[in-house]
Amino acid sequence: MRTKLVVVVLASVALVSVTGELRCVQQTFESLGGVFPSPRSSSEYSRCDAGVVQTVPCPDGHYFDTAVQSCLLGQTAEQSHVDVAFQFEELCNNPDVVQIFPNPTNCTQYILCYGTVPIVQSCSGGLLFNPQLNTCDVPGNVVCGYSCPSVDDPYNPVWLPDARLQDCSRHYLCFKGEPLQFQCYSNLYFDIETRTCTYPQYSTCRVPNVYCNTTLTVNVENPRSCTSYYTCVDGFPHYRTCGYEEYFSVPLDPTTTTTEQPTTTTPEPTTTTEMVTIDPNDVCPELGVIFLPYPTNCYMYIVCLNGIGGTASCKENEIFNPITTECVPGNQQTCTPS
Repeated sequence: MRTKLVVVVLASVALVSVTGELRCVQQTFESLGGVFPSPRSSSEYSRCDAGVVQTVPCPDGHYFDTAVQSCLLGQTAEQSHVDVAFQFEELCNNPDVVQIFPNPTNCTQYILCYGTVPIVQSCSGGLLFNPQLNTCDVPGNVVCGYSCPSVDDPYNPVWLPDARLQDCSRHYLCFKGEPLQFQCYSNLYFDIETRTCTYPQYSTCRVPNVYCNTTLTVNVENPRSCTSYYTCVDGFPHYRTCGYEEYFSVPLDPTTTTTEQPTTTTPEPTTTTEMVTIDPNDVCPELGVIFLPYPTNCYMYIVCLNGIGGTASCKENEIFNPITTECVPGNQQTCTPS
């Protein structure tokens, strides 16, 4: 399975034990291509031989390219050795073995622990890391489980997608160990690789078992819930929810009430595009983590992280309190606290 090296972490850690003294499992190496990048130098790579990690130098003038998992000549090889966030330091706590862990904040990546030295690697081609098989796998075979790090790195904020892969517009920003919910608007998807809202065709997010086999705008059922459904727009599904005590009926499409009276049609939920009248980045200061009220909506707010702004929404039956900068119980229609 082809993978691409993203970052090498904690370059200051001593690597004395990585020269053949680390124990390894041959099957683990083979499931991810047979060879791994070396934590010491891009001009060498590692392999597992008889249960022990062996370092193999590339020929002179060659560098190990993680995309093709071989040594290439000079500048044609990828060399992306960059210090990164310290969140993964606690994962690599056994100095005697090579271990593989899923990245707790990104299902497209995994953590390769050379003893206590973590290396972050990415699956390619839209694949996700399958921790049960220790390999990159198709998204339908992987159940992503995300968690926020207990310590924030202001220079490397952690964004998470919807762990259930139900709503591709829903995503989260980790703050003080807890996820803050955000939403992409205008039928955009959140992309885990770029950590931005983008057009669905450019996002890696896909909703399993929901298919839009037409470019027309139609509603289709959600196989996991009868109180929600999807609106297909240009061939991509967009998550929608029914109103109170309503369910989605396939024959009667769209949402109908559950009473025996003549069914009433609930208007298709609309996006909140009209509420987005400002660019959050225009109101965010350059430094610090700040929560600001959204000008035109009492249950939305702006999260500023070192000059980068995003919009978030309170839960149902909550409104944003600009004094305490928290979501509190309230009526979202009248904007009054309860």
